[in-house]
Amino acid sequence: MRIRENKVENWELRPAFELQANQIGSVRQAQAREFIYNKSAETCKRLRSFAVPSDSMSGLRIVNWTNHDEFVKATSGYDDSWMNFAIGALLDSLDPGQVKSQARWGPAERTLVGLYRGDQLLMTLTKIAKDFSWVLSRPLGAVIDPTEASTICDALAQSLPAILSTSTPPSAPDLLKLDKLIGPRTLVDDFLTSWSNHVTSLNIPKPEHPDTPLKLELLDPPYFYSEVSYATLDTIPPASSQFSSEKYSILNPADEEEAARLAPLYVEFTAHSPSHATLEEAILVMKDAIKGRRLWYCLYNELLENEHSNPNPSSEIAGYVMVGRETPRTIAIRNVFVSSSHRRKGIAEALVRAVTRYYLGAEPLDLAVNDVVLDKKTKKEEICLNVADESARRLYIRCGFLLEDGARDPKSGREGSYASIWRGLKVVEPGVEKVVE
Repeated sequence: MRIRENKVENWELRPAFELQANQIGSVRQAQAREFIYNKSAETCKRLRSFAVPSDSMSGLRIVNWTNHDEFVKATSGYDDSWMNFAIGALLDSLDPGQVKSQARWGPAERTLVGLYRGDQLLMTLTKIAKDFSWVLSRPLGAVIDPTEASTICDALAQSLPAILSTSTPPSAPDLLKLDKLIGPRTLVDDFLTSWSNHVTSLNIPKPEHPDTPLKLELLDPPYFYSEVSYATLDTIPPASSQFSSEKYSILNPADEEEAARLAPLYVEFTAHSPSHATLEEAILVMKDAIKGRRLWYCLYNELLENEHSNPNPSSEIAGYVMVGRETPRTIAIRNVFVSSSHRRKGIAEALVRAVTRYYLGAEPLDLAVNDVVLDKKTKKEEICLNVADESARRLYIRCGFLLEDGARDPKSGREGSYASIWRGLKVVEPGVEKVVE
């Protein structure tokens, strides 16, 4: 059931910690706010902009964490590849070793929201920095029936203005903070539809046109479609002599001076992305990655004049892999890139195989890896990634990622992948459409 014209009956939004309705203003200083849906028409009359229908929302509650440590603690039991973007991106934003990368994301503007059914987390909606996309995540074990997805998204959308805004009614600038969203395809579209409808129903005036109510629509086409998947120790293939040190030399550099040689590849990698990097930005990002030992690169042997352990500094780097969003149980492959002059030589597959085996603790390590010792402290249970290209998809399947249709984890039986989307919103004006940026 959808709410129309803010007509709500028999609802109460009660904050966590058994606070009474008249204490809602003080809850903003607490570490978390929790909205529990109960029958109370009088309270809902004052809070109608974030109420939802009782007959379809039984047992749902929404929590807004204002302390990032509490969010990490609350989601620790859901630390899987489906939650990697939410948890891992937050941990990246808190890592003092990634300050150069964090500068590209803008100032910290964190919003950390979770939607539960009883004690089961169904989804999170998070934002970690001003210029970082909003992220919608669903734990692997969460079951959301397609028939109830839009209703659940309504619940989240109708609670959000109270979280984003410091005023009642909320202001247009506060509502426009939600500008772009990445996550499971169906849930993202359902939520953005619910959010757009709810914002329209509030009749909030636009700042530049006070007589015109704010109206949002989904940006079409979206920024991109992709598929999210993961690999485990049980899904990866054995080490292969095909990827031997006779053809490749793969290194995990510690010298930040290598950043200048790697930066042009990062610029090329981001060239067609909404967040393309300048050379100066790329150097800073690569320095962070090298310092954190999150960067792996490949030197093709035809380029080498010395031994693998002492490569010629003038050699051209053929490709690289960057990992990130590290959580206690997972880590993500964020970039895989091979220079155009070195493609179709198996370099990307050699890199992915080597990095995947390393982080999953597979022994022996790939024969192409030089001067790298397996560190048990870095071992993860899952390594995940996003893929949008069909040829790359086939490569990742060969490396053990569960991207084949219907693929499941052989040990747990869990689904192996989900369809993802990154979509923006646009402000609609009479005869004019403007992308929210």
